[in-house]
Amino acid sequence: MTSGSSGAAQPSRLRSGPGRPTLSERHREVIKRDIALAALPLFVEKGLEGTAVGEVADALGVSTRTLWRYFPTKEAFVRPLLGAGMDAALRAVRDWPADRPLLEAMEQVSSLGADSPEALGYLRTLVRMTRTEPGLRAVWLDVYYETATALTEIIQERTGLPPGGLHARTQAFALNAALLSAVETWACDDTAEYTTGPATAILEALSIVADGLSMSAPRGSKPTRPSTGPGKA
Repeated sequence: MTSGSSGAAQPSRLRSGPGRPTLSERHREVIKRDIALAALPLFVEKGLEGTAVGEVADALGVSTRTLWRYFPTKEAFVRPLLGAGMDAALRAVRDWPADRPLLEAMEQVSSLGADSPEALGYLRTLVRMTRTEPGLRAVWLDVYYETATALTEIIQERTGLPPGGLHARTQAFALNAALLSAVETWACDDTAEYTTGPATAILEALSIVADGLSMSAPRGSKPTRPSTGPGKA
């Protein structure tokens, strides 16, 4: 990992409390997105290791010191593009009426981003790159972990479950794993039209989670006969 000063801490992208971001916070997010958009084509062309931090800085017309002010590592430059969908999902779930099932909110999340083909293109490109770029994979999994942690807090607030309990955490990580699996399946499917977004895959993944771990085959699929070991009929 290439990093700047050890003191260059990155603020959490997930707001746990109510209220709108301040003007300075919004300005900071705009700059971070500009950095991400400058880094992405360089990462695609040269790979993460082949891209010098100075090249990203030159593309923006800023110093490398400026980049380290906003991100702790080079691979984190594209974090805003990887995390945008998860951030939108959290906002939607947080605002969902308390008297309606949370699963319905997650189903509504499936259509987020469908009106922004450009953002879907960024997400698909980066998720595909996580297969060959360990640094980007680490950022993607960190986005997943932070989102699941924030979702845990939302479930606790909605249900009154105590902090630190296993119930809310398991629910949150299972729901978020469904989102992650669906997005990765959509992004890595060469036959899929990326502009349609991962909605279909997300709905299917949520359905699988809702069915629980029954270990049964999906409806309509042909069951396979388990293999028999030596000496077994």
